[in-house]
Amino acid sequence: MRKKHLLILIPLLFLFASCGGASDAPEDIEDLSSIPVVETAGSDISEDESEQTAAITNHHIPNYIINLDIDPKDRRVNGVMQISFKNTSSHPLDRVFLNVPFNAFSEEAVHPPFFYVFENRVFQHGHDFAVMDIQAATINLNPALFQVDNTLLTIYFDDYLPIGSAAEIGIVFEAVIPRISHRTGGNDYAMWFGNFLPTLAVLSDDNWHIYPFFPAGSPFFTVSSNYQVNITTPLDYRIIATGQEIRNEVSAMQLAVTSVDIGLSRDFAFAALSDAYNSYRATGMGGISVGLYFHSRWENIDAAAILETAVAAFDYFSERIGTFPHQNFDIVETELFIHDSIKLPGIMFIDSRQLRSNAVHASIARDIGYQWFYNVLGNNPVTEAWLSHGLVAFLQLGFSMQEEDMHNHMQNLHASLSSRLLNLNYPLLSYDLSVYATWNEFHSVQVQRGKMLFYALWQRMGPEKFDEFLQTYYQRYIFSIASSDGMIAVAEEVYGESLEEFFNAWINSPALPDIDNVN
Repeated sequence: MRKKHLLILIPLLFLFASCGGASDAPEDIEDLSSIPVVETAGSDISEDESEQTAAITNHHIPNYIINLDIDPKDRRVNGVMQISFKNTSSHPLDRVFLNVPFNAFSEEAVHPPFFYVFENRVFQHGHDFAVMDIQAATINLNPALFQVDNTLLTIYFDDYLPIGSAAEIGIVFEAVIPRISHRTGGNDYAMWFGNFLPTLAVLSDDNWHIYPFFPAGSPFFTVSSNYQVNITTPLDYRIIATGQEIRNEVSAMQLAVTSVDIGLSRDFAFAALSDAYNSYRATGMGGISVGLYFHSRWENIDAAAILETAVAAFDYFSERIGTFPHQNFDIVETELFIHDSIKLPGIMFIDSRQLRSNAVHASIARDIGYQWFYNVLGNNPVTEAWLSHGLVAFLQLGFSMQEEDMHNHMQNLHASLSSRLLNLNYPLLSYDLSVYATWNEFHSVQVQRGKMLFYALWQRMGPEKFDEFLQTYYQRYIFSIASSDGMIAVAEEVYGESLEEFFNAWINSPALPDIDNVN
């Protein structure tokens, strides 16, 4: 693979030079499918800001130091990563697991990360596949044995890592970005990187949460982490990323180095955009700066109206839920297999067709809502997708509709959804992403039924109590991981009565409960 623009990578690559050939895993590795997976309970965090910070620092926050060199001409990436890891389990560990979702797009992938009906849309430019070559791994700068199994990277410790001990994990990789229309992809004008970088698997309750790249939903379970990233590109490309970018140009080498330092983010996503892109920015009352980046080859869009929607959405969610802790958000035009957008921490990728349609405003408002209930407050999106999907879908109604219109919308949805669920094999909210054979099945249950649940809860509690619940729930699990049990406990605490029968019916009953008699 060609190595170009190694301005940042050369010093760090030297540290890993002795790691080649360390990729053979121990012979006694067990079948990874036998590793148990459990639900994750979030930690309580006080409503007081100073107490929040203190509570967060009592838990290990992974720190990622990442150096990337991008060659847009060949759509190649050279990367070096250093990740801080701490054994927070109750027993010594002999290995650490990382998710590599980008490997799901390789030619050897076991399961495609999309439903078959979308295959032609994903490969609209012809079949092209990803390459993620993990070249070396280290533990505390010493060569380490590692194994790549589809989307799972296992790195082995030379000796057991004691309880409470920390280790620095190093990875050197080379990647080729395919010309596809998905979370990560590229074309002649841009490359975009959503759920591209290897990330630590979640370790909780002495179990690793390891999942494949399911085609439904957003099957990426991560913890809030700190990211320090340097990205080298040609001068005529710019980086738009999770967080605030600082660009330094090295004209003599025709290179630019973009640095980003973002704390407490669920992941790090970015795009490398050519000079064919236009850009506009706007800032709302809360001081959050919103950027819009779109290609100039098509007819111009109403950038002012789009940014007005984004700013208004940030103001709405901030007032209703609580302060958004970051100061930057970007909307980036890409090519996707759906006429919609994809949410990512601090950034959203939106399909060219959606960006130029009337539906763009709904996509933007929804994905901004996910910045609260997905990025800042996390949950397990594989086992309890509705916890964020359903809640944000309901909250979006308050942004886009008057109350009477919302009631009419939900009555109509209830009628259509009730009959639809009767024909589904898995109509309960308690099913995980592995059961869904179509996107419509997932959307009907985890999004639409989840939305109905929170609408019914809003009716049961009343608007004031419901918003108090929202704010308490957000503050208690800010930067942490919530479960449905934790959410329900907060709702009962605020409401002052048991809601066990209510939630049991909405989560576990095959038939959709009636919304006319919830009070």
